[in-house]
Amino acid sequence: MRILHVVLLSLTLYSLPVLAADKQQISAYTEIDLHTGIQSKLFIGSKQLLEASHTSYILKSAPWIRALRQAKLEPMAFIFPIYRMPNREKYFHWFCPIAPARNIYLFRLTNQLNSHIKTLADAKDYKIGIITNSMIEHFLTQRQFIKGKHLDSTVYDEVNFVKFINKRIDLIAQSQERMHELLVMYNMDASMVTKEYLLFDQFQYSLCAAANINMPPKMLAKLDRAYETIISSEILKQPLLKTIFPLCQH
Repeated sequence: MRILHVVLLSLTLYSLPVLAADKQQISAYTEIDLHTGIQSKLFIGSKQLLEASHTSYILKSAPWIRALRQAKLEPMAFIFPIYRMPNREKYFHWFCPIAPARNIYLFRLTNQLNSHIKTLADAKDYKIGIITNSMIEHFLTQRQFIKGKHLDSTVYDEVNFVKFINKRIDLIAQSQERMHELLVMYNMDASMVTKEYLLFDQFQYSLCAAANINMPPKMLAKLDRAYETIISSEILKQPLLKTIFPLCQH
């Protein structure tokens, strides 16, 4: 039922006050749940940017693959948070960073795996759950991991997590912050999972917001000026969540 609930709410709209002087409205796409995630560090920086730009906008929550597709297609689209990657560069005007980046790990169930992952190549012996068109998918496929063979790809974090806890996949690629949120959502204890392997750390890629490259230049200029006013915001400097999952000692 929870998964069905996620699907039904997958394109939630949340309207904010608009300014009469603006004839064009920004559609701001995010995969963050607008009912539960608005206090997240991943949300607040982009919200500050939009507010500081004094433009009319509407927030739209959608699964990542849909949010990314619409952000590429709609000239007035804005998306956050999004990793800045070479294959996305041409589609967007970037605002980096917009939130503290995160370490990404391969997690296992604490009582699973008879052998351990010492190198990334070792991970090819297992089925890894990932999100379609995500930074993690790009990272792994660039390193010869194959979808359908090494990688089990899905649209929803929650579906991926359910597969993981039901042992339909061996590992899940995720940040510890998001893993913590998923465990809380399903009323599960942190001791059930272990960080098996660090895929990449928070210094390797910038976590950004981005506007469609075809957004009118005057609107992009407004967003640029707004970004300059919030770049020193403490929200961009907050430390990562303290470590609550053990890192596997091989």
